Amino acid sequence: MNFIFVLLTALVISVSIIPVTIRFASNLGMVDMPDPRKVHAFPIPRVGGIGIVVGSLVSILLWVPLDGMMLAYLFGSLVLLVFGAWDDSHELGHYVKFIGQFIAVGAVVYWGDVWVSSMPFMDYLVPEFIGKPFTVIAIVGMVNAINHSDGLDGLAGGESLMSLACLAYLAYLSGGAEVVMVAAAVIGGVFGFLRFNTHPAKVFMGDSGSQFLGFSLGVLAVVLTQKVNHGLSMALPVLILGLPIIDII
Repeated sequence: MNFIFVLLTALVISVSIIPVTIRFASNLGMVDMPDPRKVHAFPIPRVGGIGIVVGSLVSILLWVPLDGMMLAYLFGSLVLLVFGAWDDSHELGHYVKFIGQFIAVGAVVYWGDVWVSSMPFMDYLVPEFIGKPFTVIAIVGMVNAINHSDGLDGLAGGESLMSLACLAYLAYLSGGAEVVMVAAAVIGGVFGFLRFNTHPAKVFMGDSGSQFLGFSLGVLAVVLTQKVNHGLSMALPVLILGLPIIDII
C-alpha cells in the first residue's frame, strides 16, 4: 500500500506548487506565446513541469530507499529540471539541451549501472562497451520523444500516464517494488499537473516536465527489463512507449 502514499504525496505537492509557479511565470519569462504553428490563442505559462518534478522527487525522497541507482536517477532528474527550466525561460538551442540530456542519462547508465545487456532475438549478452552507449542514445531519444509531444492540452501528460501505469503494473507483477514506487511518484506528479492542463489548459509542462517524463519512462523501462524481470523482452518497452516514439518518427 506504500505506493498509494507515494502517489498521494506527489499529487498534493504538485497540485500545490503549480498555481504558485503560474503566478511568477511571466516574471521568469516562462510563457508559451501563440504563433501560427500552435493551437492556443493566448500566452500559456510553461511551468507545470516544475510541479511534476518537485512533487515526484520529494515523494521519492520521503518514501523510497536510496541506493546508487536511485541517487543517479535523482541527480539526472535535477539536471534535466535545471536545463529544462533554463530552456523554458531563454529558449536554448538543441545542442545545449543535448548537453543536459547526456549528462543526466550518462549518470544513470554509468553511475547507476542501468543499461541494456540483452536484446530481442539475441541469445547472448550485449557487451558493456556496446550496451551502455546504446542505452544512453535510447533514453535520450525517449526524452526527446516526450519533449516533442508537449504543447497540446493533456497530450504529453496523458500518454506518459498510460505508459507509467503499464510499467508500474508489470513491475508489481514481477516484484519490482522500487520501480512501482518511482512510477507511482511520477504518476502523482502528472495527476497534479493534469488538474491544470486539461482543456482549456491553464499551463503547459514545458521542457522541465517533458524531459523528466521521457527520462523517467526510459530509465524505468530499462530497470524493469534488465534488473527486475529478465524474462520480459526489451521489445515490450517499445510497445508500451510506442505512441510517443511513433509520434516523433
